[in-house]
Amino acid sequence: MTNPFLVYVISFLSVLLVYLLGWSNLYPSLTIWTVLFFVLSFAISAFLGIRSHKKGELRYESIEYNKKIKYISVLVFLGYIAEFIYAGGAPLLNSKINYLEFSGIPTFHIFLFSFTIFYGVYLFHLFLSTKNKIVLVFYLLNYVPALLIVSRGLIINIFLGSLFVFLSMIGMRRLLNKKIIISLAVIGIAFLYLFGLFGNYRVSLSDHTYDKFSSKYILDIGEASESFRNNKIIPKPFFWSYIYISSPLANLQLNIDDNNTEINSTNIKNFVTREVLPDIVARRLVKEEPFQISDHVKLIKKELIVGTLYMGGFYYLGWIGVILQFIYLMAVIFIYMKLVGKNNKLRIVAISMMCNMVVLSTFSNMIVFAGMSMQLVFPILYRIILYIYNKRIGYEK
Repeated sequence: MTNPFLVYVISFLSVLLVYLLGWSNLYPSLTIWTVLFFVLSFAISAFLGIRSHKKGELRYESIEYNKKIKYISVLVFLGYIAEFIYAGGAPLLNSKINYLEFSGIPTFHIFLFSFTIFYGVYLFHLFLSTKNKIVLVFYLLNYVPALLIVSRGLIINIFLGSLFVFLSMIGMRRLLNKKIIISLAVIGIAFLYLFGLFGNYRVSLSDHTYDKFSSKYILDIGEASESFRNNKIIPKPFFWSYIYISSPLANLQLNIDDNNTEINSTNIKNFVTREVLPDIVARRLVKEEPFQISDHVKLIKKELIVGTLYMGGFYYLGWIGVILQFIYLMAVIFIYMKLVGKNNKLRIVAISMMCNMVVLSTFSNMIVFAGMSMQLVFPILYRIILYIYNKRIGYEK
């Protein structure tokens, strides 16, 4: 079953367990206050998840085939072609274009990026509903732009959203069995391995001193322990996933250990504008220079710059900021589920994308990144447009 509240518990608990593997020499020990906070947040989120499940707010429903998908797919590809023309090429095909600096057409890129995530998850839901192979082809083609701009973020969002749609479907149809569990485990392990290989390849694009199949870069950056380096069983590309999953918690803990936060009006204002409001809104409300919190907090390594959903909150307001961030996330989930509506055909797509946001909150504060949070808007727009259309039809009748 796809349940954002329970996904929060599973996601952050998984981070804690991965952290305890001890594959890196960089990480500080977790304090009792950090562990206590997460335990309490797990209890609250689990309660909300069980409550929403009992109220039937997370049911799965199939959707009907839509002939317009081919036109939408063409428009998506035309959008990326326009961006490549604007940027002078695609990062994957043009080594002169740094994938880290690729931002496409200003503003339009945010819309296109977020719509690609939404559309990919929708196509997978449509495929599960219809078993139409043409839909599957369009779904797989939706990954092509992500490969061309060398964006793991885009790939992960589409993949995770699709996974949550699938989990919701098998939960509703009571199809979960040993075979499916093993299959999901194999797919998950394969994805983590490919994630590492893709990381190695991305490094080789920007730094030609590294071989595209070597994991030396991430092993050095993450200061892999001797026990991991000498391990002959675990393939080295898995260290990419380990670092991505656990280093944000390490950065958070490092700043908790170095607690010198001062609560004042400036920090309260900055907390609201930088950790609560989406950046596309905040930039228009507050005229100031671009602010990167990674430039102001302690980091275990300068290349590892994120600290979960909570690092910004702790930087501005200490533990009060962390607690407010948790309350804010729970409120966003609750309100979003209400806005999507129970009868919205895109509800499962919407909830699955919200689960994406929750999972990636273990990495950073995704709510404030418009390129990520904007994906949540499309199911609501669909509901509004459908309401206006039905009202007009009713009026004409």
